[in-house]
Amino acid sequence: MLTDIKINDKTIARISLTVSYTSKYGKHSDILYIDKFNIWSDADALPMMMQLKLIGKRAGYKERFSFKKGDVVSANDVCFLHTIRNQDFNRHPQRNLSIDPRLGRFYPAGWFNGIIENNTEKMTPVRINHIDDEMIQVDFNHALSEHNINVEIEVFSVYKEFGLPEKEHDNYMEHLLLGPGMQLRIKNRKTDFFSDDAFDRDDAGDDEIFYASPRMVNHLDDTALQQVRKIYKQLIAKNSDILDLMSSMNSHLPDGIDSNSVIGLGMNKQELDANPDLDDRIIHDLNQDPVLPFEDNSLDIVLCTVSVEYLIRPLEVFDEVARILRPGGKFITTFSNRWFPAKAIKLWPYLHEFERMGLVSEYFINSGLFKQINTQSVRGLPRPKNDRHAIPLSDPVYAVWATKA
Repeated sequence: MLTDIKINDKTIARISLTVSYTSKYGKHSDILYIDKFNIWSDADALPMMMQLKLIGKRAGYKERFSFKKGDVVSANDVCFLHTIRNQDFNRHPQRNLSIDPRLGRFYPAGWFNGIIENNTEKMTPVRINHIDDEMIQVDFNHALSEHNINVEIEVFSVYKEFGLPEKEHDNYMEHLLLGPGMQLRIKNRKTDFFSDDAFDRDDAGDDEIFYASPRMVNHLDDTALQQVRKIYKQLIAKNSDILDLMSSMNSHLPDGIDSNSVIGLGMNKQELDANPDLDDRIIHDLNQDPVLPFEDNSLDIVLCTVSVEYLIRPLEVFDEVARILRPGGKFITTFSNRWFPAKAIKLWPYLHEFERMGLVSEYFINSGLFKQINTQSVRGLPRPKNDRHAIPLSDPVYAVWATKA
């Protein structure tokens, strides 16, 4: 890679944009990777101060820009609050689908009838911020409309590409901000995730039977798993005692991690036996028995990788994790947009991907035993060339973690 090439209208750059913000409960960052950025065709989507700073920069450039609420996304405006009759919410938007509206949840704008100039086909997610037997108030404001935000840009490589092809304008700031903020509570009120049959499953059969046959596959692509390892590397301290919850053939720990011990707790003995990271292995079904077979204050880190969506008794499990963690220990969950449909809780597929981070955050908040509830998302990386799925982008990665109080 030539590091002396500067960004100009004849170059392509590989960059990332990161939006970060804080809430009552913790810190949040959402990363969007852009593989082919051209200052001539793409920069108009960035705030002017960022456009000007990018010109002439080389690989390795990194800078954070601070914006007050209203600078990047529109400030919260009462004109974007709409009130409809409760009966005007479309409870049957699709065949064989029945939805009841819930406080703090996001739904497609087109499901709310009786709002002037609102198209019934509109899928933009909007939020319910008040509901009673008669009325629903819908908030069309951006989820970050009341937050100050930081946007960081990082340049990884710059190269010349002659005869740049014409392409449609890409609004990368719009892509970056599509989702962030949806994992936060609205005005610090509890989001109603737990009503109805949220923790039922399409397949309520015995998990021991479902997981009896080993699945010796990774459930995310290699690039996404690399991002999972990167998150774990940042959060796991040296000489930690680690529990890999709902473990399988791979704990996705970063290379060279200097841990004291790694215990795998899972459902399939063959998968656990194939995991080279584990010092000890325990067969245990958390959906049958959420009590963890460990002493109080005995572990430093608990991991749950691409599995939190299968917990039908998550509140009990999160309390148990808090019990076994030492003070200051961390519980780290990571997940994506792929899962076993039959075994995931019924609520999971009806949530926006960012809203799922809100659900897991609510597990932590409900426990009352954790602090510093943080979230992170990573999107936009190219999929590995040898991956069996013929889609351009790597699986997105979402992480929610907290520290035992």
